[in-house]
Amino acid sequence: DGARPGNQLPHLSATEPAKVAALVRRATKGSVADGHLEAMTVAEMAAEGTAAVEMDFLTPRSGAPRSRQFRLVRRFAANLLEDLGMMRPFSGFYPPGLDATTLICNYDAEGCGYHGTTLTERVVDETTLDFMVIPVCGEDIRDGALAGARAVMFPGGSGRGIANALRPEGVEMVRTFVREGGGFVGICAGAFLAGSGLEEYARLHHLTHHQPWAKGRATLRLELTPEGVEIMGPEFQSIETNYNNGPVFTEITPPPPDARHGPLVVLSTFATVPPPRRGESFDEPMSGSPAILAFRYGQGRVLTISPHPEGRRALNAMVARCIGWTIHVERDSIHARSEAGAPGDEDAPAPSGDTSND
Repeated sequence: DGARPGNQLPHLSATEPAKVAALVRRATKGSVADGHLEAMTVAEMAAEGTAAVEMDFLTPRSGAPRSRQFRLVRRFAANLLEDLGMMRPFSGFYPPGLDATTLICNYDAEGCGYHGTTLTERVVDETTLDFMVIPVCGEDIRDGALAGARAVMFPGGSGRGIANALRPEGVEMVRTFVREGGGFVGICAGAFLAGSGLEEYARLHHLTHHQPWAKGRATLRLELTPEGVEIMGPEFQSIETNYNNGPVFTEITPPPPDARHGPLVVLSTFATVPPPRRGESFDEPMSGSPAILAFRYGQGRVLTISPHPEGRRALNAMVARCIGWTIHVERDSIHARSEAGAPGDEDAPAPSGDTSND
């Protein structure tokens, strides 16, 4: 994408600069504009008796998202192994024969708020949900990253921003993935993405969000429904969690005749609401409305979370069980690991709220 800055590229040094530069250009095809690649330089590295290369990435906040770092290194290594005759050429995302059924794709690119994907990855790592999380970007999804994986997670940030980065073909691939049996977890912006509020969205369910979409930022109390207790556990019957402009769906109406999703099941409702902003009160549409929804879409399962429970370590098991439900993992097999961290370091800033839904 030509709009991306040149600092998406790492600083490179290598014992064979020309060869490494050519491999990097191949690896970044489709992700970095040619003009940026032309400006790429590779410093010569002194090394005795061996070939070596170093990639020094800028931090995700000011440089390339982790997904694009992962993409560049993965493709660079594949190209190098191919040139050495150690791997057969392949197209798509995964090498032939790789079992992706233990993988959860974690969207981490344009449209994401800071912290979001780090927190969803932490939830999986610090619980007994025994899956590997890999960061993906829009190019990866369009290359087939979801094929064979078990689930995809979309974090907080901007629903429109994520949809625009996926492009229509990427959004359609997400729909197809879920329809054919994959899991979908959307938090805040990811929950917007699952809805029908904008034409760009995935339209996994027919609801639109209540306007105005900006409801504020606060710590809110949620109450689980009996169906929510079945998925998340009685210990999370009543919780407090961060909220930052997540979607408010005010009506659960019968789906239209052409809808591909099953009944929408409310797992949790808002028991409290943010304080009024600019003299407005959102208590009437928001209080008692769905905070967490679950439903089937084709052969797959979708779960959306409006607030940000992933920001609190004490709620790791709850969020992991939400993810687990989408991939058919038993609730009682998922719990927090004892070494996950001590109380007191459990809170993290909520990812930036969605700012482009109105």
